[in-house]
Amino acid sequence: MRGVLRTVCASGFLFRRLWQRAACHNERGFTMKPPQRPVMGKLETQVSFEEAQSLCALEDVPIESFAFTGGGMPCAQLSKSEWHGCTLDHVCLREADLRGAYFRDTVFFCCDLAGAVLIGATLHRCEFKNCRLTGANFSAGALADVRFSGCVGQSASFSECGLKDVMFEQTDLSNAAFCDIGQRRRAAFAFQKCSLAGAQFLHTPLAGQNFASCNIDGISLEGPELRGAHVTALQACELAKLLGVIVE
Repeated sequence: MRGVLRTVCASGFLFRRLWQRAACHNERGFTMKPPQRPVMGKLETQVSFEEAQSLCALEDVPIESFAFTGGGMPCAQLSKSEWHGCTLDHVCLREADLRGAYFRDTVFFCCDLAGAVLIGATLHRCEFKNCRLTGANFSAGALADVRFSGCVGQSASFSECGLKDVMFEQTDLSNAAFCDIGQRRRAAFAFQKCSLAGAQFLHTPLAGQNFASCNIDGISLEGPELRGAHVTALQACELAKLLGVIVE
């Protein structure tokens, strides 16, 4: 009985803190630098995606300075591949194996990476614009200066990732996983006008995060993760319900 009372009291205290923060909400948002833009050089446009991938694999060199439009390789085996200074426009990499791949200064525009496996991948100065990332797995990866804009990333996983200056904007991240982020080193990531309905944030500190422009209905966490987060008064009420607090 005492354990139940302690839980209710702790949840009530957290609710009051959330309400107070919502009442004095300001526009500072999450403290992070805007992601740096990719640095692009002269691009080769006359080689197809399939040809470039085969040639670079044969010569064991990075896929570098190519502009690809269309094509792609669904379910391709591209683990530990390297991509430098490329643009991919409407390229299909659905369910591709990109474990441990390295991407630098690479732009994905309207690409299909649904179900792609990017576990342990490194992304530096990359952009994903209007891409399909449903079920994509970025777990345990290292992302720095990366921007996701206008993407569909339902059920995508970013758990255990190292995130430095990563921005998600106008992206559907419903039921996505952001668990165990920032446990070993401080993470810097932010959301603007995103759907985070049902997203998981277990064991991920959210201090400084500004969720005011996002849908966070039904997010999954234990409670302490929310310390220092910025929410609206309405969001605070919904979060209180998740934590078992009865608002009358």
